Amino acid sequence: GKYLVIQRSDKEVHSPGTIALVGGKLDLDAVSSEALETALRREVKEEVGLSLGLLVYVESKTFKSDNGEMCLSIVFLCEDFKGVEHAASPDEVVDLFWLSQEEIKNHPKAPPWTIQSIESASS
Repeated sequence: GKYLVIQRSDKEVHSPGTIALVGGKLDLDAVSSEALETALRREVKEEVGLSLGLLVYVESKTFKSDNGEMCLSIVFLCEDFKGVEHAASPDEVVDLFWLSQEEIKNHPKAPPWTIQSIESASS
């Protein structure tokens, strides 16, 4: 009943200081039949030190970043992981928390898109 969220570093260009789901950019330098899953596994390992198992697609949406760049957000849910979570990339992740949907909804640093993604994952 809890979700792993991070507090983004103040150094981040998009939404500094907010709580968010772990994520990152998709590298388009190699051919892959599982490009999204591979990118997510890499980003989660780099940012919070976890290795992911089965991934379940939740939703996708587009948004404009704080610097005006168009972005595609794709959310997966994973309940099967290994490792001990920690802020492995301090330039990107200041802290991390296991929070319930209600705690995320009421968190003062939770932007509407994070709340909406958690609601979608909870359905």
